[in-house]
Formats: sequence, structure tokens, C-alpha cells
Amino acid sequence: MKITNQLFALFITQQVLSVSAFAPKNVAFKNTALNYQRNEGEKFQQEKLVNHDLKDLQKVAKGFAPKKKKNNAQPLAPQQQQQQQPKPEVGGSKKFDLSAAKKVRVVRHTGAVRGAFKSLAGTQSVKSIQGGKCLKTWNISNDSVDRVSVMINNEGVPLSANVEVWQGPNSTPMRLQIASDDGNTYPFSAVLETPNKHNSIAVRNMSPMEFPIGACVVADVEDVKAGGNKQAGQGAVVQALADLGEPYKVDGDNGMESFQFENTVESIQILLQTDGRPLHARVELVQGTNDNKQVVDIFSENGLEQPFFAVIDTPAMFDMSAGATVRIVNTAPSTVFPLSAIVEPYMVSDSYVQPVKPKTKVDISNDLFFLSTDDDDVEQI
Repeated sequence: MKITNQLFALFITQQVLSVSAFAPKNVAFKNTALNYQRNEGEKFQQEKLVNHDLKDLQKVAKGFAPKKKKNNAQPLAPQQQQQQQPKPEVGGSKKFDLSAAKKVRVVRHTGAVRGAFKSLAGTQSVKSIQGGKCLKTWNISNDSVDRVSVMINNEGVPLSANVEVWQGPNSTPMRLQIASDDGNTYPFSAVLETPNKHNSIAVRNMSPMEFPIGACVVADVEDVKAGGNKQAGQGAVVQALADLGEPYKVDGDNGMESFQFENTVESIQILLQTDGRPLHARVELVQGTNDNKQVVDIFSENGLEQPFFAVIDTPAMFDMSAGATVRIVNTAPSTVFPLSAIVEPYMVSDSYVQPVKPKTKVDISNDLFFLSTDDDDVEQI
């Protein structure tokens, strides 16, 4: 048994020695394409580092660097440098620049409301109200004040606010909801009646937190000094429009009346009232194709004691603009709540021309009743 094991071990040893004798040596196979590229790259780097000095390498690096153009021009003056500065772009993927937007959107006319805010710029009459439904109130301590003027604007962003007239506890006889496309170009201005006693004005900013507004409430003190009854101040303006303007009847249940003005009209005055019934209305300022620039929703418990009077700016962006259209909608739930609307120009430019209305006569010949604008003579038989 031992002899058999020894023989088997010798056989295994011979086989191992024969394999190791004929085994190939470790040779680097440099004939493949991949090894060829690697070897050539290493060889090129070694030649560059050995055969060339540092100056040659710097010349090679300069050849790949972009060439600088020689600028022989003289330095520009500060005014020329300002002129050559690129103008900021508005819109697109760029960051919104409010100052650049104001420069691009140049308003042709200032308007009465914007002019009033400019006159109050250096005073403390305009109070800032932060966004996010923040509220500010003005208490009318003098009971002889029958009306106040409310003006609201912002820096040129969308405006959304609520205005309420409080009369004692838990009583809101008048409410307004204001929405404007641009609070700087289209600010809000209205005259609100404050009859009886214990009145307050509340203004709430419904815009986001990043959009504050400026609100100003001014009492009609001039009328108080004149003895009241709309003899002076804001009351005289409202009374003049009521006496001289042409009223239009607008029925309830979404009845509508439109008033179109040319671009020479800078501001428009509006008076909405009823015979003592509740007032439900919406005023829309349209410029362009069904483009509402400003919308005001109105509610008043008594449209006779507390009517709605407002002045709206209608700025023309260019000379060939088509003007503006004021749309009055009676949002009362039924036709038994009509309202009377008076819409007239408030401030006009020097080139304004009074529109001429055609003369209308009534023709009752042959028992027919219709309106006619013809001036033809009656035929003689």
C-alpha cells in the first residue's frame, strides 16, 4: 500500500514539472489596437517631457489660448458709457425688474388720481398697509362729516383690496371690492357717504404679503365749513355730476350699459344711485379686447343716502390708442332693483373735442311710432 502511494505521488510530481516547463512566459501583448493607442500616447508624452524644454511647452499652450484683440480706442466719457450700457430686458426668463417695466410702459396722460397721489407724496397722509389681509381703519370722530374720499394705489403690481363703511357695531351699510391690473397706472379713488353718527372706514389689503398698498382717507372738511348740503368740496363735485350729467337706467339681473371714451379723456367720473333701494353693481374699466384693467364690485343698503361716486384714470399708452370703455353691470338679483348711472369725462387733454349727438325727432305719421334722424321734408301731394 505504501509503495502504491509513493508511485502516485511521483506521477503527480512529474506532471506538474512538465506543465511548468512548457508554460508561456508573461509577455505584454502590444499588438492589439487598444494597447497600441496606450503605448503611443505614453511614448508621445515621454518625448515631449524629455526632448522639449519648458519654453517650448509654454509656446504650445499659448497656441491654444484665445487671442486678445488690441483695443486702441480711447476711453469713453461717462455719458457715452451710460448710453452704451445694455438696456434691461422685461419679461421672458429674466428676473422681473419693476423700474425697467415702468420705463418701458410710459403713460401718456397722468390722470386726476395719479396727480393727487403725487401731490401727497411728501406728506404722511398715505398710510402703508401690508399684504396678507392686513386691516387699517379710520375713525370719523366729527359727526358733522357727511362724506370722505378714499384713494388706494401701490408700486405698480396687481392690486386687490376691500373697503367698508362701518356704522356702529355689527353694521356695514356699504362694501366695495377693488381689483386693479396695475395699482400705479390704475389707482382707485371714490367718495363715500357717511351719514348719521359713529362711522369708520376700513381698508383691507387682499393682495399677497409681498404687495403692500398705500391708502389715504380724507374727510370733506370744506363742505362742513360751508354748512353742508354739498355746497363745497367733494360734495359739490358729486352734486354737479348729478345735476348736469345724463342718467341712464340699468335694470337688475345683470343688466349692462357701456360708455366709450376717446384717448383724449384722462379721467372719468361715475355716479351710481337708486331711489332708496339696495345698490348692487359692478364697474369695469376696459382697454383693449375685453381686457379689464380695473373692476369694482359695489354693495350699498340704500343707494339714495349712500350712492357710489368714483373717479377712474384712463391713461393712453400711445397716441393711436383706442381710448377706454366703462361698463356698468347691475348685479341685483331681480329686475325690480334698477339703478341710475351717470358717466362723464372728469379730466380731458387740450385736444379733446366734445362729441356731437345727433338730433332725434319723433315721427307719428300713419299711426306709426318710431325714432327718425332723417331731415327729409314731407312730400306734398
